[in-house]
Amino acid sequence: MLDQSLTGKSYPPFSYTIERCKVKELLLAEKNPDPLFHDISYAKKQGYDDTPVPLTFLSIVDIWGSEELAWQVLTEVGFDLKKMLDLKKEFQYFDVIYPDDSLKVVMTIESTHVSSLIEKAVFRSEYFRGDKLVAQAWLTVGMIKK
Repeated sequence: MLDQSLTGKSYPPFSYTIERCKVKELLLAEKNPDPLFHDISYAKKQGYDDTPVPLTFLSIVDIWGSEELAWQVLTEVGFDLKKMLDLKKEFQYFDVIYPDDSLKVVMTIESTHVSSLIEKAVFRSEYFRGDKLVAQAWLTVGMIKK
């Protein structure tokens, strides 16, 4: 059963520097041919400082930035990792994120919900470049009860 008393708990921040090679790996996996993400000169002609990272890249930051913390948070809340379902992911951007950006990430358990059929939690990640909030993401994870 999920520990609802942990709602609102924030975890110590971790840092992640976005490596260009990790961005390229995601683009290959997504089969994304858009030159905006591959060609620096094209991106600059479009008004960017560099090739922006794809909008879904923050999912990688959450896992690879602190893999140990991600699993700790999920198990601490009470998820059985063998029964866990990724239900929803939402992103909100306040600025463009580029390769070589160093981000500080703060994860918070935003809400938990327990019903007779499913237990779920919403985790919020806030991404800072320096002191500036550049993005937020919400991950809703569920576990079907038996």
